[in-house]
Amino acid sequence: MFAIKHLHTDRNEKMFADFNKAIKEVHYAKLPDTAHEMKNPVEGRFFNKQTPLDTMFCSELVAYTYMNLGLLTKTHPSNSYFPIDFSDKLSVSLLKRAWLGNEMILKMENL
Repeated sequence: MFAIKHLHTDRNEKMFADFNKAIKEVHYAKLPDTAHEMKNPVEGRFFNKQTPLDTMFCSELVAYTYMNLGLLTKTHPSNSYFPIDFSDKLSVSLLKRAWLGNEMILKMENL
């Protein structure tokens, strides 16, 4: 099961340019293997340490992208975010009056 949330924000040419730049920077990143699956977020959340961008979990990719769009503070590294931070249970605070819509559940058998 997966969930998505729509991003509501004003968009402009700079945002699209920043988005394209961020995607190019992490395009070759892979999902972390089992050894790094929890290491990366723990390094970020508890030690405020950015891990290399060669492996990224889904929430880290979202955080990294939002940071590069100026929609999420860079106070904490991108790897300090867990999926629950972007869920309806916690819903991280965004900048520039941006907000995330309600969670929509996607079930693999329906895709």
